[in-house]
Amino acid sequence: MAKKSARALAAASTSSSYFNDDVSASQVRATSSSSRSTAPLSELSPKSCLTCGRVITPRAKWAKDWNGIKYCSDRCRSSRPGRVVATLQASLLPATLEEQLPDGCLTRSGTDSLVKIDIELLVEAVILRNANESGKAGKPLEDIEAEVRSLLSHDGDIEPRPDGSKPSDESENDDDALKQQRNSMEERSRSSSSNEPAPSDRNPLWKALDSPPGFRERVRRAARRLALGITHESDPWQTTKVTTEQGTIQVLQLGKVISTVEGLSHAKGTIHVRSKSD
Repeated sequence: MAKKSARALAAASTSSSYFNDDVSASQVRATSSSSRSTAPLSELSPKSCLTCGRVITPRAKWAKDWNGIKYCSDRCRSSRPGRVVATLQASLLPATLEEQLPDGCLTRSGTDSLVKIDIELLVEAVILRNANESGKAGKPLEDIEAEVRSLLSHDGDIEPRPDGSKPSDESENDDDALKQQRNSMEERSRSSSSNEPAPSDRNPLWKALDSPPGFRERVRRAARRLALGITHESDPWQTTKVTTEQGTIQVLQLGKVISTVEGLSHAKGTIHVRSKSD
């Protein structure tokens, strides 16, 4: 049998090398494509929104990056804890409210004439104090809202909210029935506390508290975060807190403790908070 020339052998070797390179490239592309494949929605578990403390239900548009999803909506992403900070004259801050502020909530300027307050930390601090002092029955969130309004309504800087106006406190996941329920609760709350004047929009602290999603919803979502044990750390692992095992307070409805993010998300009517030790 005739021997192959050196040129033929080299050509055969080169062809084999190209073939092997093509196979390797195909394998890499297949592996890469497989790693980017979308998991079925049925295999994805619900998680908690790090801002509002409501349940995030798996959706097709999020399936490719489900582990990285931390917020249920653009609104929650833009108003997440730590983003809303009020700057005001120190003289406008009630002393009784300043005493309740936790470390890191308030910072002062070089002249001490201006203070900056982290709004979410402020709301959480007021809720925690009331929960710890409430006893077994718990404290209604409406009473906590009224307390904050009363603290800020000082020095004659008060002004009732115009009739028919309301903060934008509805989540994108809420249906019309839930919105109507909340509007009804707001009306009853305003009627029951008609003797409590609302702070004016001229008060920068109140303006920040009532900024979207609105004061009422800001209080409720802070209560949900505290119940779930969600801190201000913007880390995806916190979204796995879907029960209240790690929470610092208990949220009650009709005297029963709500223990899951689903329950907290859909709770309607009057909500109470209390210490976990009660």
